[in-house]
Amino acid sequence: MAAHVGYLALNHLSAWAGSAMGGYTIHRAEHWIFDETGLGYGDVLGAAATTVGYECDGCDFTYRDGLPYPTGVDRTPAGFEILGTAPAAHFTRTTATRPPAPHEPSEIEFIASRLFGSRSDEDVERIAHGHAVLGTYTSPSSGVVITSGSTDWAHHLVSRPMSEDALAGFEETQFTHDGVTKTVYRGGSGPGVVVIHELPGLTPNVAAFARTVIDAGFTVAAPVLAGVPGQAMSIPYVMTVMPKVCVSKEFTTWATNQTSPVIDWLRALARDLHESAGGPGVGAIGMCFSGGFALAMAVDDIMLAPVCSQPSLPFAVGKKRSRDLGLSPKDATRIRERSDLCVLAMRFTGDPLVPGARFEALRDLLGDRVIVIEIDSSKGNPHGIPRAAHSVVTEHFVDEPGHPTKDALERVLAFFRERLVSS
Repeated sequence: MAAHVGYLALNHLSAWAGSAMGGYTIHRAEHWIFDETGLGYGDVLGAAATTVGYECDGCDFTYRDGLPYPTGVDRTPAGFEILGTAPAAHFTRTTATRPPAPHEPSEIEFIASRLFGSRSDEDVERIAHGHAVLGTYTSPSSGVVITSGSTDWAHHLVSRPMSEDALAGFEETQFTHDGVTKTVYRGGSGPGVVVIHELPGLTPNVAAFARTVIDAGFTVAAPVLAGVPGQAMSIPYVMTVMPKVCVSKEFTTWATNQTSPVIDWLRALARDLHESAGGPGVGAIGMCFSGGFALAMAVDDIMLAPVCSQPSLPFAVGKKRSRDLGLSPKDATRIRERSDLCVLAMRFTGDPLVPGARFEALRDLLGDRVIVIEIDSSKGNPHGIPRAAHSVVTEHFVDEPGHPTKDALERVLAFFRERLVSS
């Protein structure tokens, strides 16, 4: 069953695509990407918002026991797992929004000529029926890649307005350093803590965590580095924000032994917070893509309580990146030399984005000055934690006594008290 790169011609497919038009039919609902979504086998993801629309990608696949598997004839890597599919087709002379001139080939004819050296009716028919593919691939070095197979994921976000109450009680401010201005949500009183959100942004769950820190007796400054403040977490939302983060010059996503440029701005924010909030110093917590930012901020003496929650940058593709802490050699040396510094680091053991090697590197850097919390997310763990759980104090947090994430949250708050509250 061919499923080459193509376009979903909605006006052409509506006669036979039915309710599946514009969305992915889910084939492997048990995959961790669908955890807590409520989606099951055969359900359709994103149809109402035409998540799969104008431009989409696919691979050649066949069915075995009712499930799609790549054939590999188009060099799709072995191990690529197809999670969802949607019928797609190249534009023809009759379906194109702008029909070609009589002497020009249609889109499908042009593609056939490039693939097969001919645009005969037989060769055109070979690519007339295809599919957009939602899938994932794990490399031999444990790097995880998810392909949405569509450029129209953003359409799904239109129906996901931000929560009106998510940021209630916070003061929206602006902070400028070195010509760069960002929005910062502030609240509380007491020593300062910088709460740096995860991907895709300052979600309601990140805001809820920030309120917990405020209630524990701290002043919070929560900068907006990506996304829409207050918008809820969703897979389409993550996939829309992720490319922007990957290409942004502010974040070091692939390079090793480099400190992300945004750290300079965050250090300035921490100094400003310390000046206004007082106390012996400040704390910070980074999560996911910002997980290592708190550590990098510890170059400054005022950073007394950095917390690294599921630090995911640089992307853990290959052994070298898996151990990298997102620090330049100069910054790593400075942090190693700070005898007064203590760091708290957290992760789920099965998190493919945060390999154990990164925490080994953290121990190598700081020795017994790092407190490590590793929560069991292996198959059959006693608390039923998803094997690919990622967000310790937000999306995968369970507010129940005795739950490992609840214990981790309490340890974070205790760490802030120990380090920031004067005796």
